[in-house]
Amino acid sequence: MKYHKEDLKKMEKILRENAEVYFKDKKIQLKRPDEVVKYLEGCLSNSIDKEIFGCIFMNNKNFVLSFEILFEGTIDCSVVYPREIMKRCLELNSNSILVCHNHPAGATEPSSSDHNLTVELKSACDALDIRLLDHIILGRPGESYSMKDNGDMRL
Repeated sequence: MKYHKEDLKKMEKILRENAEVYFKDKKIQLKRPDEVVKYLEGCLSNSIDKEIFGCIFMNNKNFVLSFEILFEGTIDCSVVYPREIMKRCLELNSNSILVCHNHPAGATEPSSSDHNLTVELKSACDALDIRLLDHIILGRPGESYSMKDNGDMRL
């Protein structure tokens, strides 16, 4: 079955809104990397035509306080403001975060901008005593890249 681009955008919006409502009152604890990736795939799987940057805000026991899409970009980039992420951490009283974004083209290899952003976020988190647990990039279905698991983060 083929869908028009407008239909896909409408479906993406409906799925994203429903996912946020569904997960909002659930007590979800993310303990293992595969659980995190599965959770993120459910939250970002419908973002097929633009880069989306999201954040899982968690408490000290890794229970999800909130997942939020914070920035939306174009087909190959998204502008991310660490200050806004830190502001939201403080509003939610979150002491750990896991950030993620998708690569609509499907490749999961991080760009130099992805690395630079991770360094900036780590610095901002350290200044506020917030743990940056990982930066995960989602590509094609079932494919992801963990900056932590690949040694790209100094934790």
